[in-house]
Amino acid sequence: MAEALSPTELFWVEGMANDRTDPVTVWRASRAGGTPTMMASFPYVTSLDSVPFSDIALSDDALILGGTWRAPVALPLQGGPMRALDATELPALFGWYAGTSGAGVFWSEPRPGRDRDDS
Repeated sequence: MAEALSPTELFWVEGMANDRTDPVTVWRASRAGGTPTMMASFPYVTSLDSVPFSDIALSDDALILGGTWRAPVALPLQGGPMRALDATELPALFGWYAGTSGAGVFWSEPRPGRDRDDS
């Protein structure tokens, strides 16, 4: 569903296979070949959990994952636990998802006194 390339690796997100209750998974593989490695799995709990991250990007030390229906996270490239990015709510609850880069995940917010549909 989303891909990112480094000079040596390919990263991608998979989700919504079969009956749409499969977990969303994040993978990495060497561009030289070999067996892919799963970096993370996000188990299915509700129908929104089957929606994968819509965009990913590389920072110096992590794979940044973002999208409209998922809270943004960073997966360290050298292993270790994922970390939540500094966001208080999902963008879908109060604004529009704008994109993901190595610097983070970005979204718009409604103007003061306006709701999401009138921003």
